[in-house]
Amino acid sequence: MPTVVYVLLVGVFGIAVKYGLRQVTWQGLLALTTLAYLFVFVAVAAFGFRFRSDDANGNPPLDWPLAALSALIAPVGLVLFFFAISRGPVTKIVPITSVYPLVAVLVGALVLSEKVGWHAGVGVVLIVGGVILLGL
Repeated sequence: MPTVVYVLLVGVFGIAVKYGLRQVTWQGLLALTTLAYLFVFVAVAAFGFRFRSDDANGNPPLDWPLAALSALIAPVGLVLFFFAISRGPVTKIVPITSVYPLVAVLVGALVLSEKVGWHAGVGVVLIVGGVILLGL
């Protein structure tokens, strides 16, 4: 259920951003988003915040820098998304951002040594093909 809600929220996100950019600059929208992240953080902290996971798998020390990198990637990506939406049509920008499964599958296979089945390959090809069709 959380995944379904996430998909619905992300589906509406690009449209909400485009409407918001009618009255607010992308920098202003970033400031509002930062405040919203802070509100969510405070809410999560109020209900029992834990910084470290209870991972007993003996993960290597590289996990901490990668966790920090992931914390940096999200806001940088958001800034780039806001900037792109402020400059172009949502009907093209949002589908282009939907190519990220290609990156995730490649990095998962190369960095995490995850096995990629034929169905994942076909799915990624269909996603990329769909984005190409929407971009025309």
